[in-house]
Amino acid sequence: MADRVRLSLFCPSCLPGYHLPFFTGVASGIFADHGLVVDIVDPPPPPGSTNTHRVAEGGAEFGLTGVTYFLFAQKEAGENLPARFVSVIHQRSPLGAIVADDSDIESAADLPGRLMGRGELTGWLANECGQVLADRGLEPPAYVDLPHGDAPYALGRGEIDVVATMVDTIGGIAVKGGLPVRGIHLGLDIYSSGLIAADAVPSELVERMRVAMAAAFELQQADPESAIAEFCQRFGDVQPDVARAGWDLLQPYAAADAGIGAMDESRWSTTIDWLSGVHGFPQIDAARVYRPEFAT
Repeated sequence: MADRVRLSLFCPSCLPGYHLPFFTGVASGIFADHGLVVDIVDPPPPPGSTNTHRVAEGGAEFGLTGVTYFLFAQKEAGENLPARFVSVIHQRSPLGAIVADDSDIESAADLPGRLMGRGELTGWLANECGQVLADRGLEPPAYVDLPHGDAPYALGRGEIDVVATMVDTIGGIAVKGGLPVRGIHLGLDIYSSGLIAADAVPSELVERMRVAMAAAFELQQADPESAIAEFCQRFGDVQPDVARAGWDLLQPYAAADAGIGAMDESRWSTTIDWLSGVHGFPQIDAARVYRPEFAT
């Protein structure tokens, strides 16, 4: 008899390519082949740390989230939440700067002093960009505080020079801003996102989910169009070409020598230390961020 689990999504409209393999896994029967019935549930509003809280509070067995958002959730709770990462999707951070296609900004060295949008809920992205520059001995950009979600529109209006975000969200920014854009990857080599599981989920069940997820990613690579229609039907604000472009952008960041979803203890340590330094997170034992039994 199959185990029924809920998978809480992160932000499908922003990261369609990131979510596509899970729809492929359901539509193709891959999850069923591993004894899983996966109910894909929409993310709880607002975007951010809410997905971690949902999983920790028993609202879903699994969820997708960013490492920064996970650490924010731990800080908000003031205690160790009963949920941890069990698989990494973004093996390298896709953090970058999105600029108009005709911008004279060509690299990180051109960002100091430039107008960078900083949203109410996503200002941490701009702060991380600033820290990347500081790590390289460069001055920060000039931050422009904006209402949540307004940065792409502000870029299109010419009010800012740069949107700080993950470069695999570039398709949605182009659509919202109404102008051709390009991404400048900042080369931050830390874990960025992944699959979390409630601590109450048995390790054997988690392992099946991890293996099935990797198989779904492999099928998505072999047949990129396999679930785009289903995905775009569910999320009507995502166009098929944007979803496909998002998948193409994701792949370099999800690739790992040890395979999709791999986790390494030393890289987790580097990731947690760097993010804690940027955001002032309290010291947290790495074993409270990820399940050690699934790391190498």
